[in-house]
Amino acid sequence: KRFILLSGINSDPLGTRRSINSTDLTGPLSAWHRLKAHSETYLKESHLHGSKVLDWTILCPGRLVDDPDTPGTGKIKCSLIHGEDDLKESLTDSERLAAVKELPGSHDGKSERLCISRDNTAAAIVGLLDAENTVGKSITVVDGILSVQEALSQI
Repeated sequence: KRFILLSGINSDPLGTRRSINSTDLTGPLSAWHRLKAHSETYLKESHLHGSKVLDWTILCPGRLVDDPDTPGTGKIKCSLIHGEDDLKESLTDSERLAAVKELPGSHDGKSERLCISRDNTAAAIVGLLDAENTVGKSITVVDGILSVQEALSQI
């Protein structure tokens, strides 16, 4: 009955949308972002939407990082804001410190990215299984300063 769709930050039916005001939706991941956005739309608008068949939540993690020297902290930030640039602007200083990583070599020249460890993404998915307040919502998640339960309760 519980369904978690793993999508991605910046997904949009037209491409990569880093901000609600973005006009350039191109980039090497734009096809992937379009595909993810269409799967989200299908879930929201299909015959399953509004029925009691599935209690769905869409989880949109920031850039996934694997760092064997820095495992997941179990601390995340959840938001209903979906563009990476828009979400970054809404973060407190301590949230920015936890979520923003310098990742050189990006396709768009920006080296600061909102990130989340794969461990923290997995913890968020598990946390969503019992978070009834998230049913029917699309949630962006990045590394943060709150426990999974605390972060999800604020949605």
